[in-house]
Amino acid sequence: MKLLVITGSLLVMLSIATGWLLVVRRYLALSPVVKLIKDDGRLLKGHLEYPIMALLLFSFYAMNFDLPLYFVLPACVGACTNPSLHCVLAIMPGVNRNATSPFGVFSTLSFLLTTIGLGGMAGAVLYEVLR
Repeated sequence: MKLLVITGSLLVMLSIATGWLLVVRRYLALSPVVKLIKDDGRLLKGHLEYPIMALLLFSFYAMNFDLPLYFVLPACVGACTNPSLHCVLAIMPGVNRNATSPFGVFSTLSFLLTTIGLGGMAGAVLYEVLR
């Protein structure tokens, strides 16, 4: 599925962009970026999680199994949204994280999509290998 490679490539680009934001925030200390990014540790977590998700998607693509779209699509959406949660927290560290808050609901949906997608693809690959 080309969607895995397209999403993985997007995630690599997002990792590069957040890396540059970290450089600008930490080392160049440009005032607008310093004001925008309040928690650079959270941005670093997002920066590191983007390529991890990209590698997972690239790996499933490289295995060349016929994976169902109902696993691929949630995996791709979750791979984008999970690291983005760290980026949101880097900008708004005081956001309400209660389970019923918009951030809490979005986080839960993101985790569910990622779990269904990546777990489902892993299960599908395991099924095909053991068949």
